[in-house]
Amino acid sequence: MPKQTVGNIGLFYVCYRLSRMGWNVLPTSRNAKGVDLVIYSNDDQKTLTIQVKALSNQLPVGLGSSLDNLIADFVVVCTHVVKPGAEPVCFILEPKEVRDLAVVNEKDGKKYYWLQPKQFAVDKFRDKWNTNPPRQRPHRPRPPPAVAQQENHAQAEGGEHGDEKQDDGGGDKHGPAGAV
Repeated sequence: MPKQTVGNIGLFYVCYRLSRMGWNVLPTSRNAKGVDLVIYSNDDQKTLTIQVKALSNQLPVGLGSSLDNLIADFVVVCTHVVKPGAEPVCFILEPKEVRDLAVVNEKDGKKYYWLQPKQFAVDKFRDKWNTNPPRQRPHRPRPPPAVAQQENHAQAEGGEHGDEKQDDGGGDKHGPAGAV
């Protein structure tokens, strides 16, 4: 089966699994470097990114010539995606775990990193969907563009009515200044 088809099966299987758990799942552009999925909770309080590595069997996972490309919150290795009569098997790892387990091959002065099945295909990572995220991006609601422009204009004019106190950087009802 073509490599791209195997990749699509794995990607959409992971989308299916995450959707069943209540996540909103957004695939990114295929074959782009970086993350494959952006997921967010129904209450908009958690947003995470996922990189999917899909395999037709349980083979080593190619990680490329640098481990710096592991930028997602989680890496999901989805194996046996084309095995007749069976569901794929997923192993969920954090990027640090992938970096710690990766092996390097060097040929003609070039390095290439791999994740061997004996390192990732273990119970510790199998179907570890309930992993606590290593970080959560804070939810920052933003007003619609027209409201934001009015607020910015009002601040530039010294407040909506011209008599409001200017922001001294000490914070307001949304939290301390500089809070993310």
